[in-house]
Amino acid sequence: MSYVAERVKSHLEEKDVRYDYYEKTESRNEAIKVSYRGDNAESVSVIIFFDEDGESINAKSFSIAKVPSAKLMDIYVLLNEINHEYRWVKFYVDSDDEVTVSGDAIINEATAGEECLEIIHRYVGIIDEVYPRIMKVIWA
Repeated sequence: MSYVAERVKSHLEEKDVRYDYYEKTESRNEAIKVSYRGDNAESVSVIIFFDEDGESINAKSFSIAKVPSAKLMDIYVLLNEINHEYRWVKFYVDSDDEVTVSGDAIINEATAGEECLEIIHRYVGIIDEVYPRIMKVIWA
């Protein structure tokens, strides 16, 4: 386990935040997943993928919503608007036609735990806030 991942795990444990840890594999870097129940979205999970350099991370939230093919153009328009409104995250439709959220951040080894938890909270807050707008387009 990398030093940065260990710092993040320690901070999450100190703050009584439940998480899942995933070791590095051939197809992805080591990662930590945290899930919360939202006010609008039933569950929002954020996965922090640790870059090997120990200086940056990629945060992702998968499967925010499944988009029917007939609604793809409408959701593209909405996600473009959302991306313009929020600077910390990037919303897009992945190859499975699901809304996914991603972003990168430079972190400091000494404060990685605090920084990653802040990123997780921002992601969860933003996703939960825009979730009704996404579902309105899908259900309309």
